[in-house]
Amino acid sequence: MEASSEENPEPEHKLSRPRRGVLGPCHSSLVLNESFEKVSNYGLLANIILYMIGDYHMKLTDAAIILTLWSALSSALAVVGAFLSDSYMGRFKVIAIGSFFSFFGWKIGFGVPAILMLVSSVVFLLGASLYIKRVPEKTLFSSFFQVLVAAFRNAKLPFPDLTSGYHRDHDSMFTAPTRNLRWLNKACIIKDPRKDLNPDGSSAKPWKLCTIEQVEMLKSSQFSQIHRKSTRAQRQVPHGNGLMLSVAATTLCGVTETLMRRTANNEGFADRPDAVTSMSAMWLIPQYSFFGLAEAVNTIGQIEFIYSQLPKSMTSVGMALSTLGGTLASVIGVILVRIVDAATNKGGKEGWLADNINRGHLDYYYWLLTAMGVVNLGYYYICCWAFGPMGARPGSANAGVESES
Repeated sequence: MEASSEENPEPEHKLSRPRRGVLGPCHSSLVLNESFEKVSNYGLLANIILYMIGDYHMKLTDAAIILTLWSALSSALAVVGAFLSDSYMGRFKVIAIGSFFSFFGWKIGFGVPAILMLVSSVVFLLGASLYIKRVPEKTLFSSFFQVLVAAFRNAKLPFPDLTSGYHRDHDSMFTAPTRNLRWLNKACIIKDPRKDLNPDGSSAKPWKLCTIEQVEMLKSSQFSQIHRKSTRAQRQVPHGNGLMLSVAATTLCGVTETLMRRTANNEGFADRPDAVTSMSAMWLIPQYSFFGLAEAVNTIGQIEFIYSQLPKSMTSVGMALSTLGGTLASVIGVILVRIVDAATNKGGKEGWLADNINRGHLDYYYWLLTAMGVVNLGYYYICCWAFGPMGARPGSANAGVESES
């Protein structure tokens, strides 16, 4: 029998006020840190491809592929940092170490980006007294495995009739586990209190008896289990404004490259890709502005989604996992560059991605990216429809709990 949330009201979370949680100065420090980091990072990306082409005499496509793979590796390593952050070291230490590691990893030839990264690191450390430093959960992932093992070992135990038959923390917000993924509830069933519990009420056998909180934490990593009744409002997955801005940016890239190629050829520079044309570099500002806005909006949407669907102890891992999308995109980008270059270079013709951009058709490549972006936007809305409103996900505050009958 299920009891509604009104019949079994959940205790409200009482959030303690952190002594050092200063909103304004803390946010200012983080904004400055992120701004300097982004400027240095994009400055490095813009210079390093010219460095590889000019000093190492690489083909344009090879340099782009190496740079893309480097970006993919950087995104993938974020998962390692997130694991250390949530489980062992805490976010502040991991970010501080990562910042200085990034600074010393760059050569003197990229002096301006290196200096900006140093400033970013210093600004981050200067705001140290303003940050809320959460103690990392050292048993975050081992706790998940404990629940799975305990549920398997207790698979034959019957469900208790009373909520007292479940093991929970003293200050728990739960009186009983929720009913979704009910087989996991076997992990917190007390078989024999004298053998299963220590004198202080903790589990004597963590791999055979877990707490209700551990079980719900594992569920919440998939279904947003732990929510106050105020989160019942129906909220959709964040809108695809970022994706639309990205499509607009690649469209502008296509238009700009078309005009650039036409101008270069009309001025007699078809075979001089290093020549300076009369076309102003200011034409590049709109497309990069749209790319910047697209990244900002996408990041905000991802953060909102992750923080609303994962427990606080997994937010760093959740954010890192979101960067794996960038890793996958980079790998796909490498494959796409190879395919386009091979397909358009046949018969001795200049390919779309030729080293001489005045002879190639980089604009065609951007039109291809625009078409793929439109398809991706449609796929995103299909995912939104399939996911449904956040407030209606299984395991939210209005899901049933195990009854006491």
